[in-house]
Amino acid sequence: MEHKELSALISLLDDPDKEVFNHVSGKLMSYGSRIIPTLENAWEGSFDPMLQERIESIIHRIQFDNLTYEFNLWTNTASDNLFEGACLVAQYQYPDFDKKKLKEDLDRVKRTIWLELSHHLTPLEQVNIFNHVLYTLLEFSPKASSKNFFIHKAFENKCGNGLMMGIIYLIVAHDLDMPVYGVCLPNNRFILAYSKEPISFNVADEDSRSKILFHINPLNRGAIFSRNELTTELEKRGEKLDPAAFNPSTNQVIISLLLENLLSVYKEDALTGKMEEVRTLIKLLA
Repeated sequence: MEHKELSALISLLDDPDKEVFNHVSGKLMSYGSRIIPTLENAWEGSFDPMLQERIESIIHRIQFDNLTYEFNLWTNTASDNLFEGACLVAQYQYPDFDKKKLKEDLDRVKRTIWLELSHHLTPLEQVNIFNHVLYTLLEFSPKASSKNFFIHKAFENKCGNGLMMGIIYLIVAHDLDMPVYGVCLPNNRFILAYSKEPISFNVADEDSRSKILFHINPLNRGAIFSRNELTTELEKRGEKLDPAAFNPSTNQVIISLLLENLLSVYKEDALTGKMEEVRTLIKLLA
């Protein structure tokens, strides 16, 4: 009975009456993601551009509804997992990307670095080895000009902007129990911080920056620098940051910054529909 109803509904998708289409699309969406394969088969079997466009629209709306649910779930229950947050952003543009392969690629990077590390190393030595393996041996190449904000694409191309390289750096470092955290500075700048001890975002810690030993620039192949060196450089450019700006950022803030950067790309391309959807996702992280 369900198969017959679906077939009947899909056959009405090319109805020129807008009210009929709205009713049919709403009914189809009520089935959720389980009808996507059926809709995809209908798309492949059709030669009508309008029908194909309407099917694509319904599939996208179903996938976006699922994504907003997953984002909300991640924000409230699993935001300590940065990998999952970055995957959700990738799913917006690539709903069917191979997450299992990405995890395998990530595990290989982690294993390669782990083999070179030792608990007897100082924090500086740990980071220098981490940098050598990631940027030299594994040949990851940071590029400021990259507009790719999707983690699986960064792995495929071994290339990403400062924010994406920083996210990859954070995920691997976290899995290796290295106390490295992200710091979202004004003007979409992103650096990393190595802490003396783990930082908990679940308790009030207004001056967590006092625990920071040094900073790391993921865009400059993991270059190590002090906060004083950064503030001096910024002052030369006529910038002055509030000391609180150096506090480590939560994963929600990092993923929100990732979405803000993605939003700016869609603005440049005047993709109004995508802009509104990304804004919706950003609001879920507030």
